[in-house]
Amino acid sequence: MKIRTLRNLVVALAVLGLAAWWSQRDERRPAEYATGQKALPDLDAQALGTIELGSGTDRVSLVCSATGWVVASLWSYPADFGRLSDLARQLDDLKVGDVIRGGTDSLAEFGLASASNALPTLPVEVRLTYTNGLDAGRVVLGQPRSAGGPDVYGMPDSQYVRINEGPVLLTSPYVDDIPRRAEEWLDRTLLDFAGDSVLSMQVTHGDGVRRGVRRTESGFEGTDALSGQVISADGANLWFGTWQGLTTQTILDPASDQAALGLEQSDEVEARTRDGYTIRVQLGTPNEREERPAVISVDWEAPPLAEGLDETARAEAERAQQAAGERAMALQKRVGPWIYLLPASKAKQLTLPQEQLVVAGTPVASPVPAGEPGP
Repeated sequence: MKIRTLRNLVVALAVLGLAAWWSQRDERRPAEYATGQKALPDLDAQALGTIELGSGTDRVSLVCSATGWVVASLWSYPADFGRLSDLARQLDDLKVGDVIRGGTDSLAEFGLASASNALPTLPVEVRLTYTNGLDAGRVVLGQPRSAGGPDVYGMPDSQYVRINEGPVLLTSPYVDDIPRRAEEWLDRTLLDFAGDSVLSMQVTHGDGVRRGVRRTESGFEGTDALSGQVISADGANLWFGTWQGLTTQTILDPASDQAALGLEQSDEVEARTRDGYTIRVQLGTPNEREERPAVISVDWEAPPLAEGLDETARAEAERAQQAAGERAMALQKRVGPWIYLLPASKAKQLTLPQEQLVVAGTPVASPVPAGEPGP
């Protein structure tokens, strides 16, 4: 290769390298901020694919998957979409109130340095990425501020924020306290069946004793160990109401050893509803807080259609049955693969003591093991 050609090639490469460096430098240069403008003017909240939160040693990764938003840091369990969309909306609504000149020299003063993590909620770093993998920005949320000043009691209305490597901003409105633990981002709702839709419930304890209550035209009657007992309407309604807004405390590793959790010799609760749903919950060994591991399944069998329906009414009833069956399959797909940790209050309600199910003063029958007929 001629020396002149080599020299021209070196110059060309140098020019290209300089151009690339200048382009990157220009992209990383802090944005100019004006009072009243959006702090994240280019944010497209609808196109977000990943939201990563960090505060101290706490890390949460929220990912938009093919089935919706999930908590990737907790086995990709469904995320609370309402809470997540609220965070995205608040970030999108942030407006610049002031630019703190020289603020980057004393980040801790504004709750934006890692040293300020001694304050339990500060700072919180939010990294945003679009579904196409492009960076949507890094936001550090620091000390909140009240318009009344530090000596005046009042709710915060603004907050110190730093975006990417830019200056310290005072923005408004104040971004509500962001949960820092992965469990707090879970969609905790499991099932939601109204108590008056439940026809019967029974619990089979690990020792084989089974108790049940079913709904009748005049009230409730006991089955199995509760056969012949006078059932308390208050107790039965409390028990049947367990399924309304049933939530979980958190989830456990789906690959956990179920025997070690006490799920193989567990208490099992079963409920049947008017619409043909059968819900089963296996409850494992309580922990020190009386929370219990649980495995849930949902089955469905079409209940018989009412007699004497005309063609239109029958077609409508069949559509309702089909919708119920599809809902049951969706519920089973959503709740079936997981091991939940139910709050102590719900675990106790699922296994409501016999004394709360029978009318006070009614003689309590001796336990009847499962599989043996009641009196």
